[in-house]
This record gives sequence, structure tokens and C-alpha cells, in this order.
Amino acid sequence: MNNIDFLLAGDPSVRRLTEKYLLDQAVSYTDQGWIHEFLSRFDTEKGTWGNGIYGPKWISTFYTLRDLMSLEIDPNNPLYQQGLNTLVK
Repeated sequence: MNNIDFLLAGDPSVRRLTEKYLLDQAVSYTDQGWIHEFLSRFDTEKGTWGNGIYGPKWISTFYTLRDLMSLEIDPNNPLYQQGLNTLVK
């Protein structure tokens, strides 16, 4: 298995980035894999991840949104939008 095959066999969000940037393919957004894992930990009542805006570090809303942005989440995803709204309040 070569490096590209390894990346394509893994997480769907990483596969999407591999197809887009390494294979120059047209791709659509996904909410599976790591993106799904991040979204599943969102607290809809508080509008946050990790019970805070900047802390606890690495699992807070700011850092989770940064990770989701790096994974190229669909910018119109409702939970992503709710998190962004919490961040800029």
C-alpha cells in the first residue's frame, strides 16, 4: 500500500482533503469521521465545546472550531455556525 492509498483508506474527512489537494479531484463536503466526532461533542444548550470559549485548552470552542476549519467542514453546517456565533458574541 502506498502513502496515497493509506490516506484514502482512513478517515473520510482526511480522504476528502487527500482527494482535493493531492489528487486534484472535485469533492463535496463531508460530516463523517473526525468532523462527526467533533460535532458529536457540541453542547447545543451552551453553544460550546469543552464547556468554554478558550478553555479547557485544546477541547474548547475556539480550538475545536479551528480544527473543524482545518478539516474543511461545510461552512454552512448548523452546529459549526452555532459555535461561531458563540465565539463572536
